[in-house]
Amino acid sequence: MTKYIITSDIHGEGAKSNPRLPANIKRLLESAKNSRSQIIDGGDLFDIYLLGSAYSKDSYENFLKLFSGADFHTTHIEPSTYRGPENHRKDWIEMGGFKEETDNKERLRAFAEKINNLGATFHKNGSLFTLDNLAVFLQHDLINYDKGYNESRFVEVAKILNRQEYKNCRKLAVYGHTHTPKLEKVDGVWFINPGAFYLNGRYAIYNSDEDAFEIKSDIGKK
Repeated sequence: MTKYIITSDIHGEGAKSNPRLPANIKRLLESAKNSRSQIIDGGDLFDIYLLGSAYSKDSYENFLKLFSGADFHTTHIEPSTYRGPENHRKDWIEMGGFKEETDNKERLRAFAEKINNLGATFHKNGSLFTLDNLAVFLQHDLINYDKGYNESRFVEVAKILNRQEYKNCRKLAVYGHTHTPKLEKVDGVWFINPGAFYLNGRYAIYNSDEDAFEIKSDIGKK
């Protein structure tokens, strides 16, 4: 039986609002290891643009180390012009060890490098890759806050996954960004947003043998 754990919007800096987040992440990673499941994450593992003062540089590094050696695949939204509070931008510069003039693309590159150096895998936003007999399309902002649901975009992604080379694969598109769980099938392709993990431990388990999902929440709850 082949199972994949689906997460999104872990938001490491969210421990300020949910102190149980680090423990929940550890339990999630332990569960994945014990079940030999790979984790596919829809992005925003750590908000590299709006950190605020929730984490010091050391705690940021320690948070990322939680994922060391994990069979973990993640992405991050492509950088754009910073729109957040000035103090948040300065916090990120200080924590990342960057100079004031370092642009967001360089910060994202460094963040991706940190993930890959831990043994996990960072994918460019909007990437397609295969895991065993599963074809995965990974884009954090497949549904955009401003533009909302775009059915034509889902149809477009389904066409990509339905190419001849993926004929014998299960097909899955993973996204996040809205923090709201959503599961639907379009032209034979599953589209899933598991919801924001940092809020209450939401995640999903996909059984590729049965082509079925289990939706979970609060992994740390006794």
